[in-house]
Amino acid sequence: MGLWWAFGGTPLSNVAYYLVARDTLRVSLTLPRGEVVAATAENVVAPPVRGTLKIVELFPEGRQVRPDDVLVQFENADFRQRIHNAEQEFALARDDQAKLAATLAFDDIQLKAAIQDREADQQEAALDVHRKVHEAKVEQEQEQAAVEAKRAALGVVRAMVALEAQSTINKAELRMRRLDIAAKESGCVL
Repeated sequence: MGLWWAFGGTPLSNVAYYLVARDTLRVSLTLPRGEVVAATAENVVAPPVRGTLKIVELFPEGRQVRPDDVLVQFENADFRQRIHNAEQEFALARDDQAKLAATLAFDDIQLKAAIQDREADQQEAALDVHRKVHEAKVEQEQEQAAVEAKRAALGVVRAMVALEAQSTINKAELRMRRLDIAAKESGCVL
């Protein structure tokens, strides 16, 4: 009635209107093949793993899924065992690395001690040469002492070269162990 007065008293004849009454709403569906299909759906794909997957729990079909619902749970005892085995291998590799590092340190100490022994031998031989020269004994004794000093000097040089070579070998072995451990940590196989 208020609209009739707002438009100058002329009724609005081109406006559709319906009488509304409370009643039961009836819905009729025609379903193809008699199945109800979800409006949205997602495919669940099995994880890419080696071995056989066994489903131990499956979300009930037809129920509504909420975020963080577990849809499929696979048996994981085999995979936990693999992880345990890999952790054990990794621990053994670390132990091997520690053992190798200790062995290399010991070898370095032994080589340094050998060099010090050779240096002491060289000093002793040099003193012998000096003493023999000052005593002016026989020329042959002086030459013999000089030869011994040269031998001792060569022994020092050999020991130094051996120490340097062994140190290089030890460093290379240690790097290889570290690379092996790094590869095992990242899952790579060398």
